[in-house]
Amino acid sequence: MDRLDKRWLYLALFVVMVLAYLVNFGLTAKATAPVRSFHSKIETLERRPGRLTVVAIDWDPQSKAELYPQTKAAIWHLMLRRAPFAVVTLTPVGKGFCKNIPAEVAAEIEEEHGWKPVYGRDWVNWGYKYGWAIFIKDLAANVPEAIKSDVRGTPVDEIEVMKGVKDASSIDLVCEFTGFTGALEAWLAHFQIGGKRPDFVHGCTAVSGPSNYVFLDSGQLSGLLVGLLGGAEYENLLARPGKATDGMRPLTTGIGLIVMLIILGNVSQVVLKRSGANRTGGAS
Repeated sequence: MDRLDKRWLYLALFVVMVLAYLVNFGLTAKATAPVRSFHSKIETLERRPGRLTVVAIDWDPQSKAELYPQTKAAIWHLMLRRAPFAVVTLTPVGKGFCKNIPAEVAAEIEEEHGWKPVYGRDWVNWGYKYGWAIFIKDLAANVPEAIKSDVRGTPVDEIEVMKGVKDASSIDLVCEFTGFTGALEAWLAHFQIGGKRPDFVHGCTAVSGPSNYVFLDSGQLSGLLVGLLGGAEYENLLARPGKATDGMRPLTTGIGLIVMLIILGNVSQVVLKRSGANRTGGAS
């Protein structure tokens, strides 16, 4: 081990992860309590006039590997529940995700279940909105005035899913997905009216997960998905494995290989030290 060319280790890691991605060996992620709570919140939603869920897609391509599966799973769940929702983003690069993910999910539901969620009746795309805290405050105070029209230019009073939606009190749930520092805090601080805010659930990257548990423990969040594992746990609850589940196979096997190599490396060092001590003792 001490004389092994390190390039062989990188090659072994590459081969193991590629094989794990290509070969489905039935790895499942058991859902933890924060993920089950996230799932339960959407499960309780009902289709009612003047009520809406907001899905904030506040992430960029750098976070796509972790946050795309989370966002897609939540939108899939909302569409299956026929719970009306709006997608919105606070970052310019999020516009494409607001357009593509719901359309992709709607097409897959049609293929698998024989019915298709309809834009304008089941969901609406608010698109990119500039201003972060300023926009969120305006949205909480008066949704139609803050939005005015969807990305297609249709006035909100002509969109079926928006009828009766007035302010933050009309929102049942906010699903906030982000890889940016401060985005969740902005929504929690400013999306409220009369001192009350709707329920919040959150999806974040693995690196920001530890700092977000404080919002879960304090009750400001009703559910939390952390990284690729959080997405895989949610897919397991939906009984529909997707990209997060596929990604967890190479991630798990790669980590397993690294741990094994660390153990072997330490064992080899112990053996070398003992053999050196024995030789020294014999010479004396």
